[in-house]
Amino acid sequence: MGRERRGGGAAYEAFRRGDLEGVAKQFADNVEWESPDTLPNGGVTRGRDRG
Repeated sequence: MGRERRGGGAAYEAFRRGDLEGVAKQFADNVEWESPDTLPNGGVTRGRDRG
């Protein structure tokens, strides 16, 4: 039996293909990313066009 994907299916498939622009298009313009401050560029980043 196959498994049904919901929600992040398009983002997952784009990531699998290495299409990071396609991944970014799946998120809202005002997305927030949070990573530990101990990592390079750590902290809170707002917006999908930041990088």
